[in-house]
Amino acid sequence: SVDGWRVTTNSITVIEDATAHQGTKFIDLEIGEISRTFSTPDGGEFLLQFAYRKAPENENRIINGQVILNNTIHSFITASTEWVVHEVRFTATSAAPVPT
Repeated sequence: SVDGWRVTTNSITVIEDATAHQGTKFIDLEIGEISRTFSTPDGGEFLLQFAYRKAPENENRIINGQVILNNTIHSFITASTEWVVHEVRFTATSAAPVPT
């Protein structure tokens, strides 16, 4: 598991390897999904930032993903074999918890 995140579909694997974008650990989602819910102050501005890539053995496969905020697709991503940093900026519209 990843601290603060919930696995919502299938399973994930935590990998410890020097090829991580930062540090030595990263997760392999395969066909898994993760989510996190947190409270936000109304009007607060937030930045979700993460790095992603596909495994080198999947070089010839198209690997896509989605970022979903409040049950709405915010962005689509297509992975390459190199790490890419993706940023999602959003403004909270209420003080209610925001699922990500």
